[in-house]
Amino acid sequence: MRPPPKKPKEALPVPKQLKVHNPENESLSRFFLEKWRAMMQEPDGLSPNNYLAFANANRSLCSSKEPIRTLKDFSNVKGVGPWLIQHMKSFFAESNQDLSPAKGNVSLFLWLTERNQKGKKSYLPRKNTAAYAILITLLRAKANGKYFMMKQELIDAAEASGLSRDAIGPNKSKAKQSYGKDWYTGWSCMKTLLSNGFVTKWSNPAKYMLTREGEGTAHECLSWSGLEDSHNTSAMNPSVSRHSPELVSGSSLTKKKSSCYRQVQTTGCAKLAMPPRRAKENFLEAYEVILILDDREKFGSHSRKVADNIRSQSHFEVECLLPRAQGGRLDSYLWEMVFGLPVIRKITQSMFFDFIVERKEVTDLDGSIEDNRYKDQKFRMQKCGLRKLIYLVEGDLNSAPKRVTTACFTTEVLDGFDVQKTTGFADTQKRYIDLTHSIIAYYDANFSIVGKTSRVCPTFDEFKRKCCDLKKKTVSDIFALQLMQVPKVTEEAAQAVVELYPTPFLLAKAYSILDGDIPAQEKMLKNKNEMVNAGASRNIFHFVWGDGGNTLDPVLN
Repeated sequence: MRPPPKKPKEALPVPKQLKVHNPENESLSRFFLEKWRAMMQEPDGLSPNNYLAFANANRSLCSSKEPIRTLKDFSNVKGVGPWLIQHMKSFFAESNQDLSPAKGNVSLFLWLTERNQKGKKSYLPRKNTAAYAILITLLRAKANGKYFMMKQELIDAAEASGLSRDAIGPNKSKAKQSYGKDWYTGWSCMKTLLSNGFVTKWSNPAKYMLTREGEGTAHECLSWSGLEDSHNTSAMNPSVSRHSPELVSGSSLTKKKSSCYRQVQTTGCAKLAMPPRRAKENFLEAYEVILILDDREKFGSHSRKVADNIRSQSHFEVECLLPRAQGGRLDSYLWEMVFGLPVIRKITQSMFFDFIVERKEVTDLDGSIEDNRYKDQKFRMQKCGLRKLIYLVEGDLNSAPKRVTTACFTTEVLDGFDVQKTTGFADTQKRYIDLTHSIIAYYDANFSIVGKTSRVCPTFDEFKRKCCDLKKKTVSDIFALQLMQVPKVTEEAAQAVVELYPTPFLLAKAYSILDGDIPAQEKMLKNKNEMVNAGASRNIFHFVWGDGGNTLDPVLN
């Protein structure tokens, strides 16, 4: 008896072009589709499994919101494995970057195969953890020519940086009295850093040094956290010179201007808002850049000459207040971009860059911390809708109270501001000029690249409306400000509590469920969110609930 005839092989569907979310990936998507179709037309064709591999990777590629510029970027796309990477190498052949990991001369393909076989995800420290602080501290030391550090030296430097939420060194008083978790400190993460190859250790006593892979991870930590490193570690990052070769090397700009340019470009093209662009339009032909100074700011005896001085040293216009015809005033320094026709330069509409600067003299900053204006001003800047928030501190920080230097650390590390320091008024004036020139250079270089894909710069009316809305405080806003007055409650902790319980009533209701169990009530917020430490959780409970039971009326009112 003859076996039944084999069923003919079912024809696989012809691949279709999907919508590409990021226009930068369109050429890659077309190449990927052509490669897919070409392999289907080969004599052997594609197996169902390989067809599904193409289909899954194609969906991920088209839905990716991030640009895919290198083979390493492509390898991080969901569904992409070593087999697809091997077939797509020709598309990235023009890229001359070193894409291999810092593990000898192993090719990217072999490294990816090895990584996938192990099934191990790459480790990236969380923000404000001990590992995060140690990596960045070693990176800063390396930038300053110090290639290794001793254990205690590294602990002291990492703790002094303010980058870690918790202590890194051992608490000797606790260690003598108790056991268990009290013996484990932030330094325990060093074992993880060593096992992942980020740090290497040798000699006795031990010396610790950052590896190439650890250096890349430290740069990645700085990048995704939005923290611009004041120790100029960006100069070590290849991505900086790739985006701004004319400013980093062989440029007529000073080192300070190059540093300002790096601070401007660190935010990234995909995040910064761009002005509208017409076909084949040049940025400097279409737009005029004006530096706007709030005329309420006090510059001492220099107040009348500020605009003239900056104007004489730069190639852009400076105004000390917004035009009266537009109405309204703003709370800080702004870069305003005025839209004009390329030929007759007729002003039709005002728009704002994604930058805002708050200038504070050391004495003024100290006073604003004392009367709580400091927290409110930061809160308003964070809610104004602009992405690049710059806090400029003018004066001698060495002679300032400790709370001023602490405020600078927390503003940069926890709040994500770009904190810049100047020695005095003359230095501040130069910083305005350097920053504005750097912003012009950045937008001129990136205008044609991402002008159609980025967020659009807000108009004057839109920004003014946003600022006016900030004056309308909600119950949650007032509740957050109240919580920030409670001892040991940071802005981050207050924000975390308000996200969980937007009003005092909702928080009190949660406490009432645990009525009678005071220890559980005191620990409730700490258990809900790790941003709230034990002391803050306990103090908030007594602030809302009161020592004598439910005394909510004062808070609710």
